Amino acid sequence: DSINQEEAKEELRKYTNRATLLENMLETKVKQLKTMSNRVTLMEDALTRLKDKSKKELEENGRQRDGEEREFAAQVATLTDIIASMCQEKEAFEKDTETLALQQMEMEEEYNATVVDLTTKLSASEEEL
Repeated sequence: DSINQEEAKEELRKYTNRATLLENMLETKVKQLKTMSNRVTLMEDALTRLKDKSKKELEENGRQRDGEEREFAAQVATLTDIIASMCQEKEAFEKDTETLALQQMEMEEEYNATVVDLTTKLSASEEEL
């Protein structure tokens, strides 16, 4: 009977030790789980902050890009106005050039007519003499 009691005590001690060991392992695993849960929470918070920051930067970049596009559009409009003005000046210059060329031709005709007239008068005067 005492052998059975001792075997029972020994087996009870083994199960108690095993239960204690398993309880310690369970506590360790629970601590690891809590640590991992905390890490996951921290990582989720970091991810959320990163997404918010990224979204904010995209919005700022979008506003900056919009501003740059508006500035570029204004520059294009200014250059378009300058080109249109230069085209008008070119057309005016071409008209002035044509007018001057016509005036030059008229002056040449008048000059040639005057030379012919004077040459005729000179010839007539020489014949009189």
